[in-house]
Amino acid sequence: MKLFAGSGSRRVARPQEVNVPSASKRPPLPNTRDAFNNTNEIHPLVSPAYEDVPMWNILPSYQLYQSTISKNIRPNEEEPRFDPPTYERSSPESPQALGSNEYFPTVATTSSPTSGQGMEPSTRWENSILGNTHKLKKLVDVNTHLSEQLKIDINITSSPCQKGVRPKIIDQSLMEFHQGDSIHGFVTVTNKASHPIPFEMFSVVFEGKVSVMGDASDHKKPLVFYKFLNMFDFQASWTPAALDDEDLNGLVDPIDGTKLRFTMEKSFEPNITYKKFFTFKLPEKLLDCACEVHNLPRHCEILPTIGLARDQFMKDLRRFRGKVNERNTPSTPFLPGKSEIYSASSPRRPGAPKKEKTRIKDLSFSDTAISYSVEVRVVGNSSDYSDSLKGHVTPDTEEFIIVNESSCFIRVIPKERLALEFTELTLEKELKVIYRNLQKRISQKIQLGKELLHENQELPLLVKPSVLNSTLSLVKEKQLYREPRGQNFNGMIQENQNENYVIYYPFKKKYLTVSKHVGTVAISTPQTEYPVRYIPPSTYKDARAFAPIRKLSTEMKVPITLSLQFGDSTALKGLKPLELRSVSAELVAVTYRSRKYPIPIEITNDLLFQNRLRENDNLDGYLIDPFKASLAELTTLTNKLGYEVLNVDSQLIMDMKCLSNLTAKYNTLKVDDVKTNTKNLVDWNQISDSNYTKELEVTVNLKKLFTLEGSVLGDEASNESYALIPNFQSCIIGRAYYLKVLVKLQNNDSLSIKVPVSIQI
Repeated sequence: MKLFAGSGSRRVARPQEVNVPSASKRPPLPNTRDAFNNTNEIHPLVSPAYEDVPMWNILPSYQLYQSTISKNIRPNEEEPRFDPPTYERSSPESPQALGSNEYFPTVATTSSPTSGQGMEPSTRWENSILGNTHKLKKLVDVNTHLSEQLKIDINITSSPCQKGVRPKIIDQSLMEFHQGDSIHGFVTVTNKASHPIPFEMFSVVFEGKVSVMGDASDHKKPLVFYKFLNMFDFQASWTPAALDDEDLNGLVDPIDGTKLRFTMEKSFEPNITYKKFFTFKLPEKLLDCACEVHNLPRHCEILPTIGLARDQFMKDLRRFRGKVNERNTPSTPFLPGKSEIYSASSPRRPGAPKKEKTRIKDLSFSDTAISYSVEVRVVGNSSDYSDSLKGHVTPDTEEFIIVNESSCFIRVIPKERLALEFTELTLEKELKVIYRNLQKRISQKIQLGKELLHENQELPLLVKPSVLNSTLSLVKEKQLYREPRGQNFNGMIQENQNENYVIYYPFKKKYLTVSKHVGTVAISTPQTEYPVRYIPPSTYKDARAFAPIRKLSTEMKVPITLSLQFGDSTALKGLKPLELRSVSAELVAVTYRSRKYPIPIEITNDLLFQNRLRENDNLDGYLIDPFKASLAELTTLTNKLGYEVLNVDSQLIMDMKCLSNLTAKYNTLKVDDVKTNTKNLVDWNQISDSNYTKELEVTVNLKKLFTLEGSVLGDEASNESYALIPNFQSCIIGRAYYLKVLVKLQNNDSLSIKVPVSIQI
């Protein structure tokens, strides 16, 4: 690894920049003069040359770290032409030795790079440029012409790019990526202006983000913007270090004549094209900090692409307008005598697959999206563009702006991971503890408030800290929780897997003028979640061929049991059960979203439905509405008694507000392929004079579905392609499915029952 020290120069990594231990743990340094005078013996404490140090044993250098991922969103005075501060051994009495445990050293904020004054802690991710790029001002909004003079193209290739090897460009917009897939490609940057364009930071990152747009009054500012994945490519981005062993001067790719390295002066020279190679690999799961507050396992899984991000729509629109303008202007060769520079916007080569103009509909919210993209951004100082930014930045105040940026969006559909490593029963028990703990805390606060108001005594005499703080933490609840066998707590699914969903309907006999209640008919099915294979849109294919761990089908077989019992009246004897007219099925896609706070629980099947004869047998009836009532009741009590009296913490209030303000969307899709035994529609098994039963096996194939408007999902002749993405949950948005089986009797009465469905890869 080579480090830049100035313009056109280089230096070898110094010993203090290679795997330096802390001052309190490392041994005393040897005498440098003695070490160099003794030519026959190498002192074991002398750091080896950088060529002899394994790459995985080298820590990021001072300039490499400070100029990339830790660069603060506010500019500070830094001068890369000087050497960074040295790592000197502090005396035991010094404050630095006693109180500093930072992995990276603190940064000098004064103009003198060797000064030890004015030190500040290392920049946190929340305050870095990479974490706040969506907040920076964009030059394209002020001076479109100047911003477009810096042309950025991103290309995805089938294999890692190499100097002197012609890459095979693929169309990533027609592919779906999974965990473990590698994303290879290269980015080209061309300065089409007649003067150099300065920059402060050039970054190539792979981002995964969730965005929830606000009201119509402010389209540009999202209500929620959360980056759950951010991977930085040091090789492709600008850094003060050369991460390869090539010569620093005149490194050119002979394929197209592009330069493979930026200058240390941080500027793009006119009429020069720079090219950088990048490689990213989709991780198996997210870091635990993706759900740092609640630490829910499914919230740390890779999320699928869903919805249409606003920035994706706007960038595609700008790209489309740019292509139209290019068609209306005469084209000139960019590099005479050189090879053609590859671009995703180049005309389709013979034999290449034709890209169909289809629009993906995944039944999501129109203002909410999860997207992945390779992002290339050129960040500059506002002082370098002061003439173009007059009236848009504060005078005499330095800030960072985005000179230009480009995005290459990647469609990600993750494979199921948790269900293969753990049983559904294990996952359900874990979720049961979390939901039980939240309900218990809320009920304790409400019960205590009611008792305080009912007693009508002096509050200080009634309030006991030991009682108020007796609620166990979530971690302790998980350790101590043991549910009695067969007990159903808080309406959650019991451990007994042989239990059934059962719904009872009144059975009526219709006469000429009235209908008379003559018995009860019950419909039941086992409490089983049915895994179904994910069907990609017709225009998409897997980016990498992989062997699935288990083979799934789009077909599911649901056993249905009908039980009919007539009344005990002698007048009802001799009645025969009615024949079944038809059996049909509907798939319901449930999408829920929080517009402000992170969702504190994982949504279980018992919160989606409970197969009861009620109007809101859904997420609204079992989660959203009950928490609205609890929040209103607790708000009334706290207004009368105070938050301090009930010891209500802010996190509990945010959790309750989140669940009470969830937005749920239900999309019903009709299943076209539903089969059952025709004989079973007619024949009943007579148990006694008044009891009859019927067994049905309903075969449902989800390969062909219809919307309520009658359009076919997956119809290749349509300009729209529907996608039922796999089940997932996150802190902001989630998706679940259940199948509704409908049995229609001869008297036109309908019986229905629901079963959970899990769409997986």
